[in-house]
Amino acid sequence: MNRIHLFILAALPPFSALAQTQTYPIGSTVANFTTLDTDGIFHTLYDYTSAGKTVILDFFFYDCIPCQENAPAYSELHEKYGCNQGGLVCFAVNSGVDNNVLAEQFSVDFGGDFAHPPTIGQFNGGLLTDIFGVPAFPTVCVIGPDNIMWNDNVFPLDLFSLETSFPENAQIFPMSCTVGINGKFPSAAIDLSAINTNGLLSLQVNSPRSTRLQLSLLDVTGRAVFRTDLGLLPSGQSTHAIQQVLATGIYLISAQADGVQLPAVPIQIHR
Repeated sequence: MNRIHLFILAALPPFSALAQTQTYPIGSTVANFTTLDTDGIFHTLYDYTSAGKTVILDFFFYDCIPCQENAPAYSELHEKYGCNQGGLVCFAVNSGVDNNVLAEQFSVDFGGDFAHPPTIGQFNGGLLTDIFGVPAFPTVCVIGPDNIMWNDNVFPLDLFSLETSFPENAQIFPMSCTVGINGKFPSAAIDLSAINTNGLLSLQVNSPRSTRLQLSLLDVTGRAVFRTDLGLLPSGQSTHAIQQVLATGIYLISAQADGVQLPAVPIQIHR
């Protein structure tokens, strides 16, 4: 009987609700680590916990269907509690099977209309996956300010279960999300400017990281007179021409970067 039971568990696919961190069972002390996200920012566990913060790691890979289903709730949690500016710090940790572009694209494609947590990409995510001993995906684990593993298997994967996994007496409170694109940097960091020549418009976009950008041009009544999807833009500056003659007047550039609405930019067109 026991052999049959063990065989069934071993035969389960890697998409499993039985996921746990084998290195750190619940109640164990998690060793300090420093990792690097896909924006080149270093994160050290004990820097966060010593400041009284709780850290949540969501281990995933792009083609994991349950990971995809969990992504909106996890992004909603990240945004609801301040986008890592408050008592809760969230990271999306790639298992190491996806390159950094695909690892970042996961939250864009599946995270819903919320700010997305920082992504730990292929190399560093693979290292953390090995360090924590993650055998199945998704695995969502909760590390308290005392460096104790409070939960290594949050399930079911919804907002309520995530919130009820918080450590006892954790200082975690809802707060406004003050950062924008993917929850990593201010939306104002994406600079939009316009060049107007005889009613033809060219937009200059300056972004600190690769960003999927969609633009709408609105007239004074709020009607969209032009829409375009610029696709995934590289970091740095790029110029994009709007191939449409515009009447003299005031317009608004409405932009979404990685699904996050940016402040509208007013422009004046003259011919």
